[in-house]
Amino acid sequence: MLRSLYTGISGMRSMQTMMDVTGNNIANVNTTGYKASNTVFEDTLSQTLSNAAAAAGAKGGQNPAQVGLGVRVAGITTNFTQGATQSTGRNSDMLIDGDGFFVLNNNGAMQYTRNGAFNVDGTGTLVSLGGAKVQGWMADPTGVTNSAGTPGNISIPTSQTIPAYATHNLTMSGRLDNTVDVVESTTTPGTYEKKSDFIQSFTYKIIDANGVSVPLDVKITPNLADPSSNSGLIGSWTMELSQNGNPVGDVTFDGTGAAMAGGVGELRAGEKLELVGFLGADGVDFAPQPVVDLSKISVAARSDISMSDVTVSSQDGYTAGALVSWKVGPDGAIVGAFDNGRSQELGRIAVATFDNPAGLDKQGGSTYQATSNSGLPNVGVAGDGAHGSLVSGALEMSNVDLAQEFTNLIVSQRGFQANSRVITTSDSMLEELVNLKR
Repeated sequence: MLRSLYTGISGMRSMQTMMDVTGNNIANVNTTGYKASNTVFEDTLSQTLSNAAAAAGAKGGQNPAQVGLGVRVAGITTNFTQGATQSTGRNSDMLIDGDGFFVLNNNGAMQYTRNGAFNVDGTGTLVSLGGAKVQGWMADPTGVTNSAGTPGNISIPTSQTIPAYATHNLTMSGRLDNTVDVVESTTTPGTYEKKSDFIQSFTYKIIDANGVSVPLDVKITPNLADPSSNSGLIGSWTMELSQNGNPVGDVTFDGTGAAMAGGVGELRAGEKLELVGFLGADGVDFAPQPVVDLSKISVAARSDISMSDVTVSSQDGYTAGALVSWKVGPDGAIVGAFDNGRSQELGRIAVATFDNPAGLDKQGGSTYQATSNSGLPNVGVAGDGAHGSLVSGALEMSNVDLAQEFTNLIVSQRGFQANSRVITTSDSMLEELVNLKR
């Protein structure tokens, strides 16, 4: 009877622990990034009344006779399954879709969290709501991030700018007209010349090293295949590039649209023409001189255009720009948008994984700390290998299952009640034993 009293006590104590864990789960049902805990029980030592015996002669074997001495909490495990996604629309809010934790530097102590509710403080540093600094890698002035280095604080200053970048490469694309209207020459009777309306000309702005737009004049003239015929068939085209009337490059296109060397500029392999003597707005030569890619220019398949429609489709120069906004990509890259139309990487947010995340030590504030049983953190780029990808403008909700937790409440309550009944029943039996003296 005394054994049953202590067995009931152990059951009540274990059920109370289960109630505490369940209550904490329910209390954190709306905590961002919270991971529910589960209580695991095991029996305690058993008292052996008789040992097992092997069969001997005519007597068969005998099983051991043991009386259990109660229950105890074997452990409290953490459920790291993914929580639901809650959209917030804030760029600084983010969640990890998959395995991993955000890395925080809390006054020199490294902590880890699934709570991605971050802010940018007055110094431009990305921080948690508790002021811990989010860790990652900052990009260099050209937008290149070295994620192989040691992570540090992430800074997103609103006053950040990118310097102007001079145009190095341009790409022209479009079609050359394959026929034009011709008229008889007034100076050479019996020969024909194209109408001046079919000469295409346009001006394009190139950016110099100081971010100033410099005009490049382009003129495309079709050349008749047979000037003595009025067929209007084109044999070649001449493109002239100039700056303020000064030639900086010219090239001839054959009947297939392939570029051939001209008199000004250097035509490289791949139909790329290097301009010569092109000046910035300050009168200083570009260094290096711009290169024009002409390989995207073709001849119209039929007479469906009345004039060449060649244009500059892209160029790599841009003016100086100030940061307007930023967002985080799935790979953790923080990409800034600048008022000059450019986008450039500002840095990357680090994600850490552990061999045994259940071995992490809860520190409060939705943070964890590494322990000897969690293993060392494997810090890397989001979406790389086992590291989960990031979702910007959303938060991970708690993974607490209320239906399961309310069921656990009933189970723990009834378990506590049943164990208390064991104690009262044992007490009644002990009372009957005492009353035998009467």
